[in-house]
Amino acid sequence: MNRSLAIIIGIAVLLRIYHLTAPTIGENSWRQSDTAAMARNFFENGFHFGYPQIDWGGNSSGYVETEFPIYPYTVGLCYAIFGVHESIGRLLSVLASVITILMTYLLVRRLTNESVALWSSAFCAVLPLNVFFGRNFIPEPLMLLGIVSGIYFFVRWIDAPTWGDLLWSALCISLACLLKLPTLYIGLPLLYLAVGKYGWRALLRKPLWLYAALILVPVGLWYFHAHQIFRQSGLTFGIW
Repeated sequence: MNRSLAIIIGIAVLLRIYHLTAPTIGENSWRQSDTAAMARNFFENGFHFGYPQIDWGGNSSGYVETEFPIYPYTVGLCYAIFGVHESIGRLLSVLASVITILMTYLLVRRLTNESVALWSSAFCAVLPLNVFFGRNFIPEPLMLLGIVSGIYFFVRWIDAPTWGDLLWSALCISLACLLKLPTLYIGLPLLYLAVGKYGWRALLRKPLWLYAALILVPVGLWYFHAHQIFRQSGLTFGIW
């Protein structure tokens, strides 16, 4: 890591760990509190990954239709090791946000040059919305990490096709879409990159069809399962 990038990463960390132990209050507090509740319920009521549970379910089981719960599940696992501390959720968000800045640098450097990459990562480090959401108890920082990393590995595959890069890209993009369904829009810039390389013949390339399947099949399976939870409990985050 060069010196300038190290300074940018250091500033990003300092901005995001301010009041790390603060409770989940203020703007966006409802979603932070619900995410924290899911993490605590995984820890207290058994780590049943496919059945995220909230606290406002009344007399029901509390199982809720929601996005892929890898983030609160991971926090719950950390609770089992370190105890229940909301700062753990914030730390995971900070970690994901900081790695996203690093991946932004790598992606932009590959597409342009060192100077533009440093400026891009610097803006990612200090933009107020990035700082705000990059320390919240929510899955969005992990989603953004999946998007940027997925595009980075896809660009590497475009430049020099290897199965490793294609599979890593599919894993990252699939995770991002599982965490937030509207992230499927990322298919448009990916299509742009593929068409820029292969022309419209890209639509006939078998590796790209496999790539699309590796992204869409897990997303479809999870959201079908999540909807079955809603049909049973009547509880949802309104993800549709």
